[in-house]
Amino acid sequence: MSLFQRALHLLLLVAFALTVAEPVTGPVLHAHAGAVFCVLAAVHFACHHERHHVGSWALLGIVAAALGTGLWSAMAGGVGTAAHKLAALALLVGTGAHLWSYRAVMFPRRERAPRLEGQPDAE
Repeated sequence: MSLFQRALHLLLLVAFALTVAEPVTGPVLHAHAGAVFCVLAAVHFACHHERHHVGSWALLGIVAAALGTGLWSAMAGGVGTAAHKLAALALLVGTGAHLWSYRAVMFPRRERAPRLEGQPDAE
């Protein structure tokens, strides 16, 4: 993985954490972090162009829906707030599924040391 991709993943993680921590950070930082997360998600999507499938497009759509309903919620409130909460919940689930499906790429297994004769397994 290149240094650019590592930096992008780290920035995505920080922006996502600041966005999710809205009760702690406040609505202004939540809005800015959400916008940064949306832009970084689009860059991440463009950088991994060879692996697009239905789930990738759906997750990008959910990110855009969360941004759109967040703007709607900030301007109108009411139904927009409920729609933003549903979009945020779908984004949490979708991001978790995305991280789970790429866990082997993000955290590759290391080679285990060979066992000595008669040594019990750690399992």
